[in-house]
Amino acid sequence: MNEQIKNILRDLQNATSELNVIRDLFQAKLDYFNEEDRRKINEFNETFEQKREQIDGKINSFVRFIEKSFAPSAEEIVKEKALQKLHTDFPEFDKWDASVQNAILEREMKSFVIDSKDNKSKEKSPTIGATVCYDNPEPDKAFPITYNFEYCRPYAIEVCGERHNIKSWRDALCAVAEVLCEHNVKPLESFMSMDVKEKPWFSKTPDLYRSPLEIAEGVFAEANLNAKSMLASCCKLLDIYSVSYNEVCVYLSKIAIN
Repeated sequence: MNEQIKNILRDLQNATSELNVIRDLFQAKLDYFNEEDRRKINEFNETFEQKREQIDGKINSFVRFIEKSFAPSAEEIVKEKALQKLHTDFPEFDKWDASVQNAILEREMKSFVIDSKDNKSKEKSPTIGATVCYDNPEPDKAFPITYNFEYCRPYAIEVCGERHNIKSWRDALCAVAEVLCEHNVKPLESFMSMDVKEKPWFSKTPDLYRSPLEIAEGVFAEANLNAKSMLASCCKLLDIYSVSYNEVCVYLSKIAIN
């Protein structure tokens, strides 16, 4: 898959972040500290996030389909490896007669297949098209909080200019909460008083959660979540405090490659 297609897919995955403009326009006309307006904001945010998750799901399914469609075949991978080895062993390989090149290449490809079969019992190779986690070759690259972080591992998060070292998505939620709630917990408390679902986003009652995580003093959230759901909790905090998603970026130590 060439770089242009990768960039198009990346932009497509980040497309729903542009929907924040709609939410910001809606909230700009309301007063969060007015009880009726706050109820409208909370109801709108909940519906907004549900719809965005549905759109994200469809986009991610489409992206995975395209990525797998462009994934190289097993034969193409073996051929590429064989050519790399031949160019290393024989710098003048490209100047050889075409019939000699083809014969040597075919032999080298067969040797790769044999070696692969011999090593199969020792080390299981990833399936072609499967998602594999690799060390991030660009660890200083910042990713938006709306990025698809499935199978990725973070090592730092920056919130409103404050950088925190983290080891998990749980740490990411705690870092967001620390920056937003440390000096003003009232917006969060006001939101909790309005969130009367059986399993609310945040609560002072840890028993409501299967795996409670204390994100602020006496405030808990569910920690038994995948990366996407944990970051949805981060985004909910940003919504509560009317902080733009652009104020948060994540740095990865591991990235997922299809």
